[in-house]
Amino acid sequence: MGELAREADVDLDEALVTLWDAGIDQLGSANDLIPARQVAAARSALGLVGPREQLNVQYWIDASGLTLSELSERMRSVGVKLDPSTRRIPKNSLRRFRRAFSEDGVRQAPLPEVRRSTPPLVDNFELRDIGRTAVSKYLSESELVGIHEALEEDFRDSGDPISPPGVKNAALVSMSAHRPLTSIGQTLKYPTAEMAGAALFHSVALNHSFHNGNKRTALVALIAFLDINGLVMTCAQDELFRMTLRVAQHGLVPTSSSDLADREVAELAEWVRKHTRAIDRSDRPLKWIKLKHILRTFDCEFDAAGGVGNRINITRTIPRKGILKRSRSEVLSIQVACAGDGTEAARNTIHEVRRKLQLDPEHDVDSQVFYHGAEIDGFICEYRHILTRLARL
Repeated sequence: MGELAREADVDLDEALVTLWDAGIDQLGSANDLIPARQVAAARSALGLVGPREQLNVQYWIDASGLTLSELSERMRSVGVKLDPSTRRIPKNSLRRFRRAFSEDGVRQAPLPEVRRSTPPLVDNFELRDIGRTAVSKYLSESELVGIHEALEEDFRDSGDPISPPGVKNAALVSMSAHRPLTSIGQTLKYPTAEMAGAALFHSVALNHSFHNGNKRTALVALIAFLDINGLVMTCAQDELFRMTLRVAQHGLVPTSSSDLADREVAELAEWVRKHTRAIDRSDRPLKWIKLKHILRTFDCEFDAAGGVGNRINITRTIPRKGILKRSRSEVLSIQVACAGDGTEAARNTIHEVRRKLQLDPEHDVDSQVFYHGAEIDGFICEYRHILTRLARL
């Protein structure tokens, strides 16, 4: 896929969104292969002429601006013999032709505007309330910068570091942090957490206030903002990645629409609404047999506490990162009273068991996860508490 983007001379993100809109939506990175049956459609979507047309010698003359003799000389240097009478090149030589001219920026056609066939939205647009959760907290400028710096550290030794890092325009950082607070008189423009989070995400992704890593900073800022307002995202990292690229490439609504920014925020807020739920902190009484079954799914073990009647020990071993990021493990334990599997475990007992064994909302196991197995994506788990992590520094 990356090779096709280079041939079309377009940014990789733009190429991905364009191909998704063309129905080739299984792609996610430059190294992904486009199925043979979809290559022609992919080339067409990116404004590239198909292989059949490229087999014509005249195509290369027109695309390069060379004469036939100049073209023959050029191709001879890469091992392809082109006779004056040749009208079509051998199929096995097509890759050499493409490679020979890719360095010169030879392109077959301009990239068509994404969603060109979709008419712009020009009706009178009014931003309606989207979502169900009132905003209780906002991110500050310093917290946005802290998120960016934490991500730079996390990705420093990865294959995709944030380089160069740092603030590019402090005024734009301030603008991004304050946009969710926009008001008309005493009325907030973004009164719900879903809308305010969407406005924050939109600003950070598109303002380019950091030298690099703006999309990652925007995404994690959204996750952290939702967390401090009692919401957690329910989608997988891949869906977050796709939405982030669509926002950055203005791929939510036709770009010639009126009130473009408001329409984009509304689309994003609706997406956030559909892909979030409230963090569930409630506990409920259970029979011990059911509670033990749940705890075993989290690798907990049980044994009788010797000499202390009907009490049992519950232990859970969890991985930890040690010095120099070496892996180590930590054993958590709690001793509680249990009169038998058929008896009921009280609500406060369950609450304390979850707290001691780090199976509570503060450790990414809210009650939806604990009681119903509604797992949260690992990327979201890693970054939803980033503000707490920054506060400890």
